[in-house]
Amino acid sequence: MDPCCAVCGELRFDGGSCFRGHPYATLAVAKPRRPVPNRQRVYFVGAHRVGKSTLARWVRETYQVKMVSEMARLELAERETDLASLRVDVEATTNYQRSVFERQIYVEAQIPDNERVVADRSFDNLAYMLQFGTGYGELVNSPVVQSYLRTVRERGLIFFVRPQQKLLKTDDVNKEVDWELVCRIDQTVMVLLNQMELPYVPIESPDQRERQQHLRTVLSLAGWTPAVRGAKFDGGGTPT
Repeated sequence: MDPCCAVCGELRFDGGSCFRGHPYATLAVAKPRRPVPNRQRVYFVGAHRVGKSTLARWVRETYQVKMVSEMARLELAERETDLASLRVDVEATTNYQRSVFERQIYVEAQIPDNERVVADRSFDNLAYMLQFGTGYGELVNSPVVQSYLRTVRERGLIFFVRPQQKLLKTDDVNKEVDWELVCRIDQTVMVLLNQMELPYVPIESPDQRERQQHLRTVLSLAGWTPAVRGAKFDGGGTPT
């Protein structure tokens, strides 16, 4: 099977459909395919404690690219608080999630357009604003956010990491892990992806080796070449 969709030129995965949902069966009457776009930015999105940070670090080391770490941890440290305290205060939660997203946009804006980068999160912290805060509509429709989303859509390769219950562990940010909340955030992120018309690649296997092989295949098709041959999961830390 051709790895590219003849309708839109995007990569196709798993069941044969491409990012935009064009099934393989439509190829008989499809237009000639375009070259695969050379995506400069890789994003890992999804709920908390699903393995995003582990995969982002692996991409950083394997492809020797700059990494944008999760902004939520930095924001919490500066505020000297924790999520449990924030989530009982709607206004504080709203301000926190807005600050996290604005910091994400600012940090990415400092990276040259031609430089490859991997990011631990992107727009997906807005799922928490929808669950615990207010002001989502105003924020997402602002010119700055719309410009950022266009950049993600046109230049980004989004990996949507799905939850696996056996991988869930607590950390310094999430003192307790609520499986129901993880699933709720996961579904909210999916809604955001579809609402914002952002193409994505799902990462569903709980096995790190399978996850890495999936990444290698997709990134290779997108024009990325490993800088480190035979890079393996180092086993350090738990998926985040």
